[in-house]
Amino acid sequence: MGTVSGADALGLRTQFLEQNFDQNCWAGFDLGEISDLTSYVLIFPRATIGGETTEAVTAIPYFWMPEYGLLDKEKLWGVPLSSWVREGWIKLIDGDMTDPRIVRDDILKLCTDGPGRVQSIGYDPWKARVMMSEIADTKVCEVMAVPQKPSELTVPCRELKQAIWEKRLWHLNNPVLKWMAGNLVLEPDESTGGIRPKKLSPHEKIDGFQALITGWHRLLAAPAKISWDGNIKFI
Repeated sequence: MGTVSGADALGLRTQFLEQNFDQNCWAGFDLGEISDLTSYVLIFPRATIGGETTEAVTAIPYFWMPEYGLLDKEKLWGVPLSSWVREGWIKLIDGDMTDPRIVRDDILKLCTDGPGRVQSIGYDPWKARVMMSEIADTKVCEVMAVPQKPSELTVPCRELKQAIWEKRLWHLNNPVLKWMAGNLVLEPDESTGGIRPKKLSPHEKIDGFQALITGWHRLLAAPAKISWDGNIKFI
């Protein structure tokens, strides 16, 4: 499809969330304190579009980052962070470090108010155990640590890669996730054959995909296995 403006992409996202407000979904979380983005991604294994339900995966990401150093990061990373903030794709947090309390409260609001009925949140336990334990204590949904090692991530990485190649994945033209898609490397390790998400340089961020893959781990652990019969374009 052709180029989609930020406003059109936001409209597409709003339309999807309205039509899938009560659908079951899974989530992944990746904490970035200073030099990375904090990412929380909802994963809908089925999409309702125009009243018709199709088997596919739709990723709805949420991003946070510290306000301090925004313009420097914009130049260093070579992406329009300021525009993405103004358009609502990234939430800025005061100071030079992402406050996990703000992120925790935002995630709890998403879990209780929607969109979607979150079944399980998978998270990278690095520096996020306390925050995620606080979310687990509310009993809004299952919360599970997912070690970021090939033994845990190889299968969801392969599933994600296959879904992209077979055009069974939507990101609804989210500009931040589209940028990260170009930075993502999903190749087996030559010695072990295991896979974990990688980036080629520190400035090529993949935080959204780290959260997506971690959430996909929880989706695959769900009791009912998802079938893939759809034919939705990767947009």
